[in-house]
Amino acid sequence: MKRGKEIERTLFLVLFGLVVLNILLLSGILNFKNLTGYAIFSQGNQSEFDSGTHNNTRYNGSAVILSSGNVSGTYTSKVFDAGADATWTNLTETSSTLDIGYLYAFDNDKDVWRSNDDGSSWTEINNSYFSQDIYGSVSTSLGLFILTKDKVVHKSTDSGATWIVVNGSGISGEPRGLTKDNNENLYVVTRDEEIYKSTDSGANWVLMKQPFTDKDSANQYDLSSETKSTTLSFQVRNCTQSNCGDGSWQDVNLTSFNLVGQYFQYKVIFTSPDSSITSSLESVDVGYDLINQAPTITLISPQEGATYGYNESLPLDFSASDVNDNIDSCWYNLNGESNISLASCTNTTFDIPNDRDYTLNIYMNDTNGELASDSVTFSTQLGAPSIILNSPTDSSYSNSQSVTFRYTPTDLDLNSCWLLGDFGNGFEINQTDNSPTNGIENIFSSNLLDGEYLWNVGCNDSVGNSVTNGNKTFYIDTIAPSVSVSEPTGAKTSRTLSATWSVSDASPVSCLYNVYRGESLEISNTSVNCSTQSTSFGVTVDANFIFNFYVNDSAGNSNRTNSSFSVDTSSGGGAGGGESSSGGGGSGGGPYTPYVAGINLEIESIEIIAYPGEEKTLEVVVKNNALKTVNKCQLKISEEQRSWFSSTDVENIGAGEIMDFAFTLTPPSNAGQPEIFIECLEGEKEVPIKLIMIKPSLNIEFTNIVLEKENKIYIKYSVESDSDQTTNLRFSIYSGKDLIKEQTQEVELTKDKKTEHEITIELGDNNPSGVLKISVINEGGEKPLLEDSVIYDSSIITGFATTGFGNNSTSYTMGFIIIIFLVFAILIIRRILKEKKSSKKK
Repeated sequence: MKRGKEIERTLFLVLFGLVVLNILLLSGILNFKNLTGYAIFSQGNQSEFDSGTHNNTRYNGSAVILSSGNVSGTYTSKVFDAGADATWTNLTETSSTLDIGYLYAFDNDKDVWRSNDDGSSWTEINNSYFSQDIYGSVSTSLGLFILTKDKVVHKSTDSGATWIVVNGSGISGEPRGLTKDNNENLYVVTRDEEIYKSTDSGANWVLMKQPFTDKDSANQYDLSSETKSTTLSFQVRNCTQSNCGDGSWQDVNLTSFNLVGQYFQYKVIFTSPDSSITSSLESVDVGYDLINQAPTITLISPQEGATYGYNESLPLDFSASDVNDNIDSCWYNLNGESNISLASCTNTTFDIPNDRDYTLNIYMNDTNGELASDSVTFSTQLGAPSIILNSPTDSSYSNSQSVTFRYTPTDLDLNSCWLLGDFGNGFEINQTDNSPTNGIENIFSSNLLDGEYLWNVGCNDSVGNSVTNGNKTFYIDTIAPSVSVSEPTGAKTSRTLSATWSVSDASPVSCLYNVYRGESLEISNTSVNCSTQSTSFGVTVDANFIFNFYVNDSAGNSNRTNSSFSVDTSSGGGAGGGESSSGGGGSGGGPYTPYVAGINLEIESIEIIAYPGEEKTLEVVVKNNALKTVNKCQLKISEEQRSWFSSTDVENIGAGEIMDFAFTLTPPSNAGQPEIFIECLEGEKEVPIKLIMIKPSLNIEFTNIVLEKENKIYIKYSVESDSDQTTNLRFSIYSGKDLIKEQTQEVELTKDKKTEHEITIELGDNNPSGVLKISVINEGGEKPLLEDSVIYDSSIITGFATTGFGNNSTSYTMGFIIIIFLVFAILIIRRILKEKKSSKKK
């Protein structure tokens, strides 16, 4: 009996845990969306393939093929963006290549004839090249070879269209035949029954055997054949720039290549021996693993070196970020003692027991175990003033020699404060304020030359308590960076180019470039590492271009330069070009967008066309035209619209940089116009967005799906129409990508009235398993009205909605079914155990 109770308790706890887990999933408390790991980009339809670039290729409805009349072409995919640094691992493709066989015949007029339909029809492909009778022919992987009466070997690599002479002599007797061995060595037999061999495709011949027969050779002509295939070859490149201009095409093992970068692109090269046949590319899957980056955490308060005059509710303020958006937990300790958790990684306050020196350590980890930390030292002196240094912040840069020092002192009997700094003869008191204001920001002002400085503030009270904060460093830099560009300039014969530059400044700098073709933007603003002094990029056409290069230093000074160049790939040369020029703020010959001080965001407008309940994945493109970086920018929406909006991107946008912010919008039927803002620490700006809602002519919902005996699926559904009509609904059932059954039902509909209908679909001999997809389409339409996935086995069928208008989400429906199942399971198990106990008692 005791054993039975233990089993019952264990089963109950397991099932209860599953119920709790399911509820957590439904409520969104557990969110696996942002875990890094293996992912796939897939292409398998026209819209996906047409996002790339076709060159003599096209999509024919099921695959990418060569365009009509072409024997070569390329398809270049769009640039795939992993959203963060990733390892691109493999490329899996579904494709097919075709073979074509040729027959060659030679007549006594020295003509070459070719057939590609097994000899049913013939085309004369050469009637003027050969001056001698053709006595032999053979096809190898290196080309088609013909031997003429004058002992000359001719070679064609384009199926007989053109020919070159391989040798001029080397065979003494009159030739009578040409063949090859398994190693593709060539052999000639002469009228004198001699055998000659060539191991270099007919360039040189060696006599192998003297006469082997005493019979005279007949004056025969020859017939030969060859088989050629269409081909597909792949090249790939990994990139750090969104246009992949810094990547280089390379041949790799497609099953495993492990290339690192945020962006990836592939190119397919098509070749065919004849314009009548083509290879086909049906689908491509690109696999990648996101590279998890460690989070960052920075303490803001307490300040390093500060002394506080109180020991209760000290502020613990910090900033934390994670580019992978997978922060797990935060905690801190004082002097390395017990760790204290920070709920939801939010700011808090803390108390300390007495006057002493403290070290506060703060930590944060992500779900992959990456750890970040920061620490400060501070002290308390009860009754003494507390001082917060507001600006200049530690290690900050300014391009003004007029400096305002801002601080906030706090003490009930505050007496005086003084500014400390190494502004002249060592670190000393520079100014004193004998009547500072308690609890608000006070200032000191000074004019300083360019350079590096330390500053601090000290204060005392009327009873003699005196404290200082910790020293802070700041820099003044009023000089614009020096910049010059040496490439690209002049005439170029390749569309892949290199840029080289030289930059110097007293402050850390950031660099970006763009390329214009006349007034058209060829390459948008692209950030580069200034210290590398070079990068590569690609242009799309032969033309004249302007390369603009911009530099911004940490103090806010900027400079730019440009160069002109031209590209001509047709004949190995081109005209135009010029030298680079530089200057403070930009003289020169190309389009230039000046830097603007303050928050100055340029946001592209968005127009969205959506059905009610349709999830739209979109991007807001934001350009920072300000002088400095804007920090921690993210998309926000009004409170009442938050339930149908989602965005997790948080980015810093450098001066002149363009950044994409992804978001999803799932507008309900009563949705108004979205009120979306791009919000940064420095300010916010509204996103120009227009939502156009499309009401579907039919609104259909599944109300019941049941697996019946004999392989039948019973579906009950409701339909609401915007007009009186009779229409045909086509129900399609898929197993994976395979259509296994399709059935049409005619329904009569009344305007604005919901009607109930049912249909039974026989699967026949099909015996599917796993997940089936049921799709409903209004006959004659293209977009499914509703799609629903069902879990199929021999005894039960379970449905959950995946798309459609107004239906519940996948997680809620599946969660409800799982909960019902678990409740029944618990009741059944308890009943079984109870019956076992009763039988034992008997």
